[in-house]
Amino acid sequence: MIRWNYLGLCRLPEILELQRRLFLKKHNDGEYDDYLLFAEHYPVFHCEKTRGLSLRIGVNFADFDALGIPIEYTERGGGMTFHGEGQLVCYIIFDTRRLELGPSRLGRMIDQSVSAYLKRFQIHTSPPELSSNIHGVQGVWVGHKKIASRGMKIAAERISTFGFAFNITTDLSFFDYIYPCGLNIRMTSLEKELRHLYGESGRYLEPPPLPTAARELAELIAAFANTEAQCDERLQIQKATY
Repeated sequence: MIRWNYLGLCRLPEILELQRRLFLKKHNDGEYDDYLLFAEHYPVFHCEKTRGLSLRIGVNFADFDALGIPIEYTERGGGMTFHGEGQLVCYIIFDTRRLELGPSRLGRMIDQSVSAYLKRFQIHTSPPELSSNIHGVQGVWVGHKKIASRGMKIAAERISTFGFAFNITTDLSFFDYIYPCGLNIRMTSLEKELRHLYGESGRYLEPPPLPTAARELAELIAAFANTEAQCDERLQIQKATY
């Protein structure tokens, strides 16, 4: 069983604390259920710790600092990315050994789930290496633009943390200040692709609300993992005071 919840708009450290608690439940207490945490974040640049900032940004430091957006460093892979309103971020706390999901298979399952969701809107994705002409890239691409990025960590040889970020109505201009996932690429969103697909016909289709997208993605991920998804509203963050 996969238990999931949509946690709304929150700060990155708040959901990382909930992720930590759920990881410890699985690692130390043998918790059987797996978890999906969906959220929308206040603007933040999320960067892995392994490399310096100078290799991650695509503008000078003065212009970058002028944005006034905080940077959070974590131990997940995936380089540097932007999180902000209109982006659905999913944290995946799975026992990959029990689910028989190695790192590569887990990554493919995530990409397949997002691709299946996009197909409901008649948006077709492309293999990453064909889209970017770069060997070994990951994530979900529409043409030559990336719509969903993933960066994960598997600890204790079996428990996954972190997950993927899916641009739905995200302000894409913030990606212009960085090299998303370490790449000089263009990003897109569900909103932008729907406008491109349906705009000229005069029957523009609005993107779904993030809670709706979270529910449908939870069901798709569970189906690909050969299990069931159940919303659990007991999964809540502890709001920080600033």
